Amino acid sequence: MSTLQKIKSLAFLICFVIAAIIYNSISKEKEIAINAVKNSQKNTKNLVDADKGSVTTIHFE
Repeated sequence: MSTLQKIKSLAFLICFVIAAIIYNSISKEKEIAINAVKNSQKNTKNLVDADKGSVTTIHFE
């Protein structure tokens, strides 16, 4: 392998690693955003239920 080929393969590897890190961080941000929306929807539903005067019964065992 010539030096130029080594440099090219190393550069490709570095770019691949950077792309994988960026993709992973975007996936985590997306997951956090989805969970935040789900929690917000649950909280909104609870507020609506409370506003309607519904009673929630909790059973302890």
